Amino acid sequence: MAREGAVVLLLFHLPERSPAREATKLSQRLYGRTVSTWSGKYHYPRPGLLTQIPHRRVGRGALVLWRRDVGAVLALLGQVGAKVEVREVTPLDEDLRELRRTPQ
Repeated sequence: MAREGAVVLLLFHLPERSPAREATKLSQRLYGRTVSTWSGKYHYPRPGLLTQIPHRRVGRGALVLWRRDVGAVLALLGQVGAKVEVREVTPLDEDLRELRRTPQ
């Protein structure tokens, strides 16, 4: 049984032959984006789900995060039909440093 402070590796990808716009929408909803107006005169951030969740991105479609935060990410990935695997892992020291940082 997983402990509350357990760390998990979450692997995800969209189904084969998904349109590029679906991958872009997922990326923007997950990681956020910077929006510009007036031909680049003004810039402001649009936060994504992971803006508020401590995580470490270890590769394309691979995140290390606390077990307690997996539910919110799984809900978003389920909405877009992503294929997901979740595995409990033993974190490295740099993983724990990133996870203990306060999200921005």
